[in-house]
Amino acid sequence: MPRIAPLLLPALLLGPLPAPPVQAQVRQCLAADGTRIYTDRQCGDIAAREAPAALAAGAGGALLTARGGCARSVEDLADALERALQAGDANQLAALYDWAGMGSAAANAVLDQLQRIAGRPLVGVHARTDEATGAVTGLVAEQVDGNGRTPRQAGFGLRRRMGCLWLTL
Repeated sequence: MPRIAPLLLPALLLGPLPAPPVQAQVRQCLAADGTRIYTDRQCGDIAAREAPAALAAGAGGALLTARGGCARSVEDLADALERALQAGDANQLAALYDWAGMGSAAANAVLDQLQRIAGRPLVGVHARTDEATGAVTGLVAEQVDGNGRTPRQAGFGLRRRMGCLWLTL
């Protein structure tokens, strides 16, 4: 009769262990009509192609592309946020978001929230500051609900990563 190593027996009794969670990679693709699409799938799977590096890095504005593809200051990020919301474009808004380390379920929830924010008319964008220090801690988008009368605010945190400023929720 074959003999099973004592350390192997518990592993055989427990069965296979669950795989560790996988981090989603957000890809930036271009559709045939030039629309930028953010997805966790391969671009070819959605009949699109990989976005060129200059487009993939920024929110589509010439200012960000000229400065290396991302917001280097709060002003740059606020301008890009305002352009994305004025256009009602959740994809432009998603390009400003810090997706690092986010799994698929969390990314989908954030994308849903960004879509709702992008769908509301914009009144303006302003910085949120810490009263004690005066430091900028985030950006606030002043909006109105679909009825055009009820004020809404969408607050974003800021994260600096790789020399760029990114939005967080």
